Amino acid sequence: MVLTEDYNAASPAFRREIAAMLRRIWPDCGGEDEVHDARFRAQSFYCRMDGVLAGYVAVLRQDIVRDGVPFRLAGLSCVATAPEFRRRGVGRRLVSAASCWMAEQPELDFGIFTCHPALVPFYCGAGGWEVAPDVVLVGNSEPDALSSSTLGVAVLMRLFSAGAWACEAQLRYGVINLGFPPGRFL
Repeated sequence: MVLTEDYNAASPAFRREIAAMLRRIWPDCGGEDEVHDARFRAQSFYCRMDGVLAGYVAVLRQDIVRDGVPFRLAGLSCVATAPEFRRRGVGRRLVSAASCWMAEQPELDFGIFTCHPALVPFYCGAGGWEVAPDVVLVGNSEPDALSSSTLGVAVLMRLFSAGAWACEAQLRYGVINLGFPPGRFL
């Protein structure tokens, strides 16, 4: 069963549990217990098996302006399944639940994030995501900002709102600046 809660309202113990699981999977991700910056209004999706945190994914939200038009975007982040629970459909259920949740949020215009190219079929199947081959995501406007074009990742996208669909051509081509702090990316 997939559970969800506002990360910013989550207990410190739960936040530490998330951070500990993510460090097991990505030892280089740092030693902080605060996984998500509060300004991204993270929504946590997780499941437990045998009382243990088996998998986790967050939806981060951000307001951007693209060619003078304001948009509210969201993206998947920290998609992870604990090694001992892999191959049981945990990740698929989490990505599906998080993707459905995004599509149901009336304030969201579109979803966008990056992944390793080998994972594209997983995200397309689990969450209805589509590759956006003509989009380059950049973390911010700094010269050394993280960029999908230099990281070798695929950009995945889903349009949700009528406003996003009306601007489809504008959103599916060119550079989208996430306006993130240095070192942050989707």
